[in-house]
Amino acid sequence: MDNLEKLFNPQSVAIVGVSTSPDKLGSVIFNNLINFGFSGKVFPVNPKYTEINGQICYPTVSSIDEPVDTVCIVVPQSAVKDVVIDCTKKGVKAAIIISAGFGETGQAGEQLESELLEIAKPSGMRILGPNCLGLITPLSKTNISFAASNPKEGNVAFFSQSGAICTALLDMATPINLGFSHFISIGNKIDITENDLVPFFNKDNNVKVIAAYLEEISQGRDLLTLYNSHTNPKPFILLKPGRTSASNKAVQSHTGAMVGERDVFETAMKQSGIISVDSIKSLFNLIKGFSKLNLPRGNRVAVVTNAGGVGVIATDEIISKGLTLAQLSDDSRRKLKESLPVAASTENPVDILGEAPANRYISALQVLIADPNVDIILVLLTPQFVTQIKETSEAVVSLSKTTDKTIVPIYLGYEKIQEGLEIFNNSGIAVYEDLPDALEVLAQMYRFSQWKAKKDEAYQTEKQLQSLSLGKYHNEVSNHTTEAPTALPDELVESICKEVGIPIPPQKLCTSVDECISFSESLYPVVMKIPNSQIMHKSDVKALVLNITNESELRDAYSELTQSGTAKVLVQKQMKAKEELIIGAKRDGNSEVYKNGDGFGHTVLFGKGGIYTETYKDTAQILVPASTEQIVDSVMRTKVIRILSGLRGQPQLALKPLLTTLLAIQKLLILYPEIDNMDLNPLFIDQTDVWAVDVKILVSST
Repeated sequence: MDNLEKLFNPQSVAIVGVSTSPDKLGSVIFNNLINFGFSGKVFPVNPKYTEINGQICYPTVSSIDEPVDTVCIVVPQSAVKDVVIDCTKKGVKAAIIISAGFGETGQAGEQLESELLEIAKPSGMRILGPNCLGLITPLSKTNISFAASNPKEGNVAFFSQSGAICTALLDMATPINLGFSHFISIGNKIDITENDLVPFFNKDNNVKVIAAYLEEISQGRDLLTLYNSHTNPKPFILLKPGRTSASNKAVQSHTGAMVGERDVFETAMKQSGIISVDSIKSLFNLIKGFSKLNLPRGNRVAVVTNAGGVGVIATDEIISKGLTLAQLSDDSRRKLKESLPVAASTENPVDILGEAPANRYISALQVLIADPNVDIILVLLTPQFVTQIKETSEAVVSLSKTTDKTIVPIYLGYEKIQEGLEIFNNSGIAVYEDLPDALEVLAQMYRFSQWKAKKDEAYQTEKQLQSLSLGKYHNEVSNHTTEAPTALPDELVESICKEVGIPIPPQKLCTSVDECISFSESLYPVVMKIPNSQIMHKSDVKALVLNITNESELRDAYSELTQSGTAKVLVQKQMKAKEELIIGAKRDGNSEVYKNGDGFGHTVLFGKGGIYTETYKDTAQILVPASTEQIVDSVMRTKVIRILSGLRGQPQLALKPLLTTLLAIQKLLILYPEIDNMDLNPLFIDQTDVWAVDVKILVSST
């Protein structure tokens, strides 16, 4: 049996640090395990005692004369190492280190963590923690934690780096009967991490939804691959706080300045189907929805309400969240007209009027459930004098069991709706008390179902790109790669761009005015500029001369640019543009990110370009690798795409060559993972072509 399975469903548990004092953590955990109804064997361990609560107390784990699956360590930091050594001698499968005083305290603590791992690895013993609350698996009646209460059995697998978040979420879940399959505090996660837990939970048939609170993700690329590679991934809701500070590496490109670490994280999550949230409230609302509601089959929403104003507000929320107000069928409208009062509305939202009894809700819901144009049904209720809250709630529960459509009760009020809320909570139906909360949950659930339907194409794209060998000019690029970002010379940039098909105008790096004249004779007009390896942003200083139409102007331009002492200038055919765009990229992790999984890899940025790129901030971000559909979806979220598509009667610009260029850049980043960041800015586009008139590429190893 896998050692993680032994951790979550042990047959025998030893608690090291139990004492005769019931308030000590070791005793709390010992009593929690017994009182939760654990059916396996429990061994107290403490060399100070021979007996605790009528049970034999062992001096060490190795002195126990029976097999021990899991050991919980609750001793001072200075004693933990010896206990871990003893566990490996015994053949223990998993250890939970509750004790604090490790990596969270500084370098000495980190060193001790490394030593613990080195001790445990040869035996295969897994470690949860240290500095953690412990774990609870209600299905096996296992509570090896010092949590104040026990979660109910359910289908939610939750893990957290913060023990306090664990206890807060548990307190929120208890009143609404939200149950868990696993409830785990991972602490400093020196061994067992999200990359172990997510694939484990994806395979567990008892788990319907995965949720987590993580303060840092060190192997982001591996997490995405592990999650996406599963044939039927569960919803994964993640709360990761903190706006991470900018990298201390020099940022020398527009893309580097515009794509922060939080942007990379959010792009990675969205593209990989992981649902990122920014508050405990959102985390809890989504856990509740995914746990208790049917996944929407589509985004068409019908509303039944006893308050017209609330129905109007609901309509606004539906549209703003990216959902659609369902168009009811003719047959549905006819049936509603037959069953509802004359004053009621038979359009969507269906207003059944303020005096609506329970049977009026039932009639409307039966029609909406049968309508093929409806995927989601909102049941809105405000507590009016004649409102039958108990009967209506029971009817909604009953009707929900007759369909796989997503039915969501939203009760507005407080005191008078409590009876209805209790009925739903006891029946396993998610109920919400706020329209925006409910609609945000439904929008996220719909987006997840859409991502899931398309994920295989994206995963196949990733496997194809990852199978590519290194680029043709890999050795030359490596020669320029150091720890600090370094600009590649223009000749090498041109070579690797041509390798993948990035379109660059005719150009030449020249060392004399005569060489410039010879190259330009058949190309006028041309531009002349100082190479990127010397000056990155040419508009910030006099490093670029445009509209050179003859030899005389060229000589003047050469004289002007070489006054700065540069030995080379780049001469390029001047291209015309209908619009200026930017395509750039920035790497998260080092140059080995696609091998070691440390970081998320490259994020590609697309948007309005030119010298005001950072002012416009009209951009989309794409995590490499992405499928063609994912790239198109991201690009379509920008405002500039409307112009490119032919706004107000203007001709459509070269969208297919633009997509080809985006795909070429993605390939370039896989072939040359040394690329730290890069810009195509501006990228010229007209009705037939795109041209990368200025390409900057910086490489680094770290």
